[in-house]
Amino acid sequence: MCLDFDPAGGRGVSGSSERALASWTLDGQQSLQLQDSVEVVNPGFSQLRVRQDRRILATAGWDHRVRLFGWKRLRPLAVLRHHGDAALCVAFSDHGDPRRRVLAAGSKDQRISVWSVYSDA
Repeated sequence: MCLDFDPAGGRGVSGSSERALASWTLDGQQSLQLQDSVEVVNPGFSQLRVRQDRRILATAGWDHRVRLFGWKRLRPLAVLRHHGDAALCVAFSDHGDPRRRVLAAGSKDQRISVWSVYSDA
């Protein structure tokens, strides 16, 4: 199981060995309230990360893929294929210059991939 939480928005996201990602909020009684969910083709998530600007969610999947979703509604944006084994982790850089920010992914295949997923803005 994996999760990430956006404290500024009061919203979290979780994934597991299944095909579904779910985003949720906490209500006044600290109970989870489902906001959105999406299913992917192949099951299993190793890690999830919400980008600092709260626009993109990245996932590391057991199916060797890194997936990008829009954070607002979990709309699928891209599937990044590079690794030969399970993707284990994802991280967004926080470089001051937006043109130099990247997404990095690590895999069981002992490789790290680096992706430019930021606009030039």
